[in-house]
Amino acid sequence: MSQIALLMMGEGHAYYEGKTYEGRKALELAGIPVPGLQARDGLATINGSNVLTAMSALFLYDAITG
Repeated sequence: MSQIALLMMGEGHAYYEGKTYEGRKALELAGIPVPGLQARDGLATINGSNVLTAMSALFLYDAITG
């Protein structure tokens, strides 16, 4: 989660089409503007509850449609 937060600030590193780039460059190549973070966004970005919620939603969908 902290790696995602770094990218949201245009920092860190990311893969784009099989190559590693500086975060800002990878986002630029993908056509994604750097959203930036405000002080209150830090905890929300690195907190794992959003990932668990997304995974739970996918599991429920699979269970209902599966």
